Amino acid sequence: MADDLPFSAEYAKSNRSSCKTCGSIIPKDHIRIARLVQSPHFDGKMALWNHFNCFFRKNSVKSTGDIKGFGTLRYEDQSKIKEKIGGLISTGKDKAVSVEVNVEYAKSNRSTCRGCFLQINKDTIR
Repeated sequence: MADDLPFSAEYAKSNRSSCKTCGSIIPKDHIRIARLVQSPHFDGKMALWNHFNCFFRKNSVKSTGDIKGFGTLRYEDQSKIKEKIGGLISTGKDKAVSVEVNVEYAKSNRSTCRGCFLQINKDTIR
């Protein structure tokens, strides 16, 4: 279903929308990409629009199939999005594995390993 997609892309219809990452205005006819979130005011999803570059600083997209309206974009813009998503590696089983890894110190003793489910102590690398 197209309504269940987590992201949306289109060209700005006017210059009234602003980027939710940097706060500046998105000019008319420039590509904008949104993360669709549940609205606190009505029963449905609302778009949090971002500039192309700002969007990929905070969000990671698994495939172009996750982006509503991807097929309506110009070929050049589709290619740019595919390049940004290109950080994925195919495993050969129709699954993509993300190459992105985050390393940080555990802030508390409450975290557990997602692989072996052992507790991770505070101030150790996870």
